[in-house]
Amino acid sequence: MSTNGAIIIEDGIGLAHAVIPAQDTSMWWNVKPFVKKTHDMIETLTNEGGEVASWMDDGKIFVIKNKSELESQFDRFEFDMKQYKSFERQLNYYNFKKALRNAGKFF
Repeated sequence: MSTNGAIIIEDGIGLAHAVIPAQDTSMWWNVKPFVKKTHDMIETLTNEGGEVASWMDDGKIFVIKNKSELESQFDRFEFDMKQYKSFERQLNYYNFKKALRNAGKFF
């Protein structure tokens, strides 16, 4: 599983979208801990109602709906960070890229 081509999209109203690698769990042994923790956190938050963060319909993109509330979840999911900016830096480190959202198209 690779994060090549992963994208973060911030649309100017506090939402961020990020593509997560394919959901083929047979490859999870090769996944970096940060990427797996991010996947597990979004999966759990989606199952808890999705008010903080949730998967989009395609299951490859997630939406962060409340950055400050997401920060409060980092300890719960055993992230080694306390601030959203640190989380964003880690996403960038794993080749997530900022992009724009325009008329439903990601580019």
